[in-house]
Amino acid sequence: MKKHILLLFLGLCSIAAKGQTYETRIFNPDIKTLQIYPEGRQDGFPILEINGNGRLIVSFDEMVFSERTFYYKIVHCNRNWQKSPLSEMEYYDGFTENKITEVNLSENTVKNYTNYRFEISNKPFKASGNYAVLISGNSDFTRPDAIARFYVLDRNISIDTKATSKTSIGLNTQYQQLEIEINNYGYNIQNPFSELNLYVMQNRRTDNMAKDIKPTFTTIDKQTYSNNNNLIFEGGNEYRFIDFSDEYSYSGEVEKIDIKHDRYNLFTMPAYPRNRQFVPENYGNGYGHYIINRKNYRQNDYNADYMQVNFVLPDNLDFYNYDIYILGDVFGNRLDETSKMELLRESGIRHKSVLLKQGGYSFLYAFVPKNSSQTKATLIPFEGSFWQTSNEYIVLAYHTPFGAKYDHLVGAQIFFSKM
Repeated sequence: MKKHILLLFLGLCSIAAKGQTYETRIFNPDIKTLQIYPEGRQDGFPILEINGNGRLIVSFDEMVFSERTFYYKIVHCNRNWQKSPLSEMEYYDGFTENKITEVNLSENTVKNYTNYRFEISNKPFKASGNYAVLISGNSDFTRPDAIARFYVLDRNISIDTKATSKTSIGLNTQYQQLEIEINNYGYNIQNPFSELNLYVMQNRRTDNMAKDIKPTFTTIDKQTYSNNNNLIFEGGNEYRFIDFSDEYSYSGEVEKIDIKHDRYNLFTMPAYPRNRQFVPENYGNGYGHYIINRKNYRQNDYNADYMQVNFVLPDNLDFYNYDIYILGDVFGNRLDETSKMELLRESGIRHKSVLLKQGGYSFLYAFVPKNSSQTKATLIPFEGSFWQTSNEYIVLAYHTPFGAKYDHLVGAQIFFSKM
């Protein structure tokens, strides 16, 4: 409990600090399953398009069986997720602060909770770029209970992408390299080297994100990114998967579910290395995403139950020099205490226990060397890394003309490497 309070205090202090960086994160330990996704697709990337027709759904649970009042606020950010200098009137047509009115108590569940849900439409947005939605139980947004990131696109350019196993490191090795071409015909970019910034995510990870990438070759209406070492990524491996949508019939790497009168305890199969050779998983690749679902129930937001999920990794002497994390959207793809596995020496395992809502979850075990300044995880020691692996890549292009007040998101492309 003291640990939770300390983490919450540190998180709140960072939000209140000057030059704060917004990230998808829960600060209130009573809040679980924070989701933001395009309507109709839980595993979709949270992006709206100006002059489009889309909406984003934001949903979360408070592990209290009573309704209370929550508010949300929409904040415009620069490309590095700090608050932009734009006034609310400059980026949003309407009230940026609103009360959450769609509230439902859980039904037919062992674990009681209250679900909160609201929609974000593309219609009121005047400016493209990065956005954060802050959630607060008392409308004090300097100390939010949770934050979720999303994007608003004003499409002015097209982006062509491909992934190749031919890298400067070698051919058909453990890596993939991206080749990117931007077509800005009819859209003026005065100086691509100073005005245009490319960001690339692999499977929505932030630890290995390529940032502020500059073109290799440039013309008036075409920008080419080729043979750029910053666009080399570990190929990784297909994501592991657990599915406990049905408490009596489960799949993936679920070993067992212990059903008690007042709780469910789920144990994953002890994970073993997959770094010898590339073997596609029978259930496909979830790219680190998850979907909330309870079989034979229609309202997953408040009909899905919660289970105490225990991730188990047999300990190995070779791993003592690493901190090990569970990588995936379930932990916001962050490498911190929320996703870090604990070493239980007496049991000879690494272990992580977390309360999760019923559904299907994909994840990997990521390694970071101890006592190192390295912040990027590697998959090579345990999961393995292979050029054949299918990965989701997201390319975001920001244009900041000379004298502009904010970073315009003028292009976005989501594609999957197929080798």
